[in-house]
Formats: sequence, C-alpha cells, structure tokens
Amino acid sequence: MSTSLDKDTLQSAARHLCLLCGALLLLGPLFACAPIAESVAFEPPVVSGSFEDPIDPQPSLDGQAPADFHAPAARHAPAAQHAPVVQQAPAVQMTPVSQQEPLRISFVAAGDNLIHEPIYSYHEGFDYSDLYASVRPLIETADVAYVNQESICGGEELGLSGRFPRFNSPSGILDALAASGFDWVGTANNHTLDFGAEGVLSQLARIEELGLTQSGTAASPSAAQQPTVILVQGVRIGLANYTLSTNGIVGPPGSEYLVATLTPRSSGLQFEDGADQASFLAPPLSPASTLRLLTDLRQLEAVSDLQIVSMHWGEEGDHMPNAQQRALARLLADNGVDAIIGSHPHVVQPLEFIATAQGAQVPVAWSLGNFLSAQQQPEELRGALAHWTFVYDPQTGETKIEDARLVAIHTRISADDHGYFVSPG
Repeated sequence: MSTSLDKDTLQSAARHLCLLCGALLLLGPLFACAPIAESVAFEPPVVSGSFEDPIDPQPSLDGQAPADFHAPAARHAPAAQHAPVVQQAPAVQMTPVSQQEPLRISFVAAGDNLIHEPIYSYHEGFDYSDLYASVRPLIETADVAYVNQESICGGEELGLSGRFPRFNSPSGILDALAASGFDWVGTANNHTLDFGAEGVLSQLARIEELGLTQSGTAASPSAAQQPTVILVQGVRIGLANYTLSTNGIVGPPGSEYLVATLTPRSSGLQFEDGADQASFLAPPLSPASTLRLLTDLRQLEAVSDLQIVSMHWGEEGDHMPNAQQRALARLLADNGVDAIIGSHPHVVQPLEFIATAQGAQVPVAWSLGNFLSAQQQPEELRGALAHWTFVYDPQTGETKIEDARLVAIHTRISADDHGYFVSPG
C-alpha cells in the first residue's frame, strides 16, 4: 500500500516539474521583446467583399490588360537547373562553407498560388508556364525562390476542383512553377487537406519528380521529422513551413504527420487588434505546439547556417498583421530565425523588420497577397514579391539582410483569349 502511494507521489511530482521547466523554456524568450521597426511598407487599398471565390474572366476588372494585350506565349522550359541540393535526413551532414569572405545569397518569395477553376478551364493545353512567363525573369535570377502553393496540386486523376471550399489543381501547375525558376514550394496551408491524404501524397510525388524542395507536408512520420536544408554557395539554409489551420479537416487516424500544423492558443488573452500590451507577451500557440515549434527550430539550427520560416497565418482581407501574427513572429525571431514569410490574407501586408535582443534585424513579409488567383476584388488581384539579400559571414556565423523591398505584381486577364496570367506592376 505504501509502495503504491510513493510511486504515485513521485510520478505526480515529476510531471509537475516537467511542466514547470517546459513553461520556463517556452516563455523565457517572449519577455525579452525589442520593438518592431518598420522598414518597407506596401500600402494597398482597403479590402471589401468576399474571399476565395473565383470570378469569371468576362467582367471588366481594375488592372485588366488593354484590348490589344496578349498573354505571353507558352514556354516549354525545363525545370530550373539551379535548384539546390536537399538534405534528406539529419544524419547526412553537408559540408559548410569554408571561405573567409561574406557570402551574398539573393532571395525572392511569392504569395498565394491559388488556382481557381477559370484559370485552368480557360487555358489551352497542359503547359501552364505561360501563366508565369512575365515574372519569370524576377524569379529565376534569385539564388533561392519561394512560393506558397495554396491549392493542392493532386492532379486530374483525383478530379479537379477550383472553387471554395475544396481545391485540387492540375499537377502541371507544379511543372510551370519549376520552369519559372522556383526552388522551394510551401505546401502547408488551410487547403492542404482539401483532397485528403491522397491529394497530399500525389502532390509530394510530383514535387519530388521535378526536383523541387518542399516543406510543410510529409509522406511518413519519419519524413516529417527530417529538417529541410538546401545548400547554396556552400551555405546550409534551413527551411520550414507551418499552417495554423486546415479548415477543420483532419486526416485519417495516425496521419497527423501529413501537414505541419500549429494550434493557436484557445484560452486566456485574445489576439485582436487594439489588445493591450500583455497580449503581445502571451504565447501565441498552445503549449504543445509551442514545444513542437521550438524543438523543430533547434533541430533545424543544428544542421543549418541560416533559417527561413514560412507561416500561413493572419486574417483574410486584413492589410495589417494582427497581434497573433506579431507575437508568433516575435517567438520565431527570438529563437534564431533569420527571415519570415507570411501568407493567407490574400492581400498585401507590409514588409517590416523585428529587432531581436541579440541585435539581429529579422525581415517579416507579413503577407504577400495572391501570386495568381481569380478572386473577386481588385486588391485580391494585386500581390507582391519580397526581395532581399542574405549576407552570411562564415567567420562569425552572423546573417545580415540587405536590399529588402516589395515588388508589385498583378493577376491580369487577356482580353482576347480570356486567359489569366501574372505580370509585374
């Protein structure tokens, strides 16, 4: 009797001790907050109307191409040849850079590639590279180019769907992204599970065939545990991608590994615009998700020289980041992330810098809007590309950011063939 009581007491004490230590570990960085200093602001118009519903290309839209403007001809370009090497497992150690001088790595990021039905139904053939041909020069010249693939590209075999709430896009969209120069595809967002595990696995298979790097989804529990690292100019760049929602869709039992999902905090102070300063200091995620995120970041940092994280967050239609985004960005920045890319609002939010307690300046592109879509409002047809240069010092291990800016892009409609495409401006 007394032996059983002693074991229970010890087990209870151990649990409380673990919880206390975990709380101290998770909350500590949050109370060393430095102010956010805005660097570059992109000021789009005020949003109105509904979101994620496609439009037919017939109506006149703000920003529509002139009548004599033709969409660029399709290009049968091969996949980008400069795609960097992917580290497949933590045990495989890449050789880090050995040179003495700082290295400059150019980076570009695009927003939501949301393929509505009119985009593929009005398109002739299965080569979709013409959709991105006008912005290809802005993409393929970068050392690392990222895009958020908002709609799952499970392919025609699963049945195409280009309308809210469930999307499934042609697999040829992925081919077009590769041909346009993208290296890294973010695959974790609120539509990732629209076509279940089958859609995720089909998209992953095509991405692997194309030699692209992806983060955010996994085909197995072991794959979900492997940090994604690419090698560029001898610099190991760690990549991660998370979503805060899958629209309430869950996979089969035991398939939690499919999508890198973080659970927002559901109790306590609410993250809303105008909330008091205490809400910025509170954890933005549940304790389990905070622990998972910090563990992932530690593992990624152990096998890479600099880290970029993409987050699917925020509120659709909001032109400024909310308090939850800011708190989560602070958590990432204070835990060593060198750059943060945001998606989901479908409109552009500013590019800002977070100053960390360690003296780093971390760029945060809160939302880049839509890269390509057929949404209804003019501001949903406008997006931005985030550009900057990483300057990595192999002697100190420090990373600085130079030439950070947003470049405007626009989804346009050709008046002649009713086709959609994205162009600068």
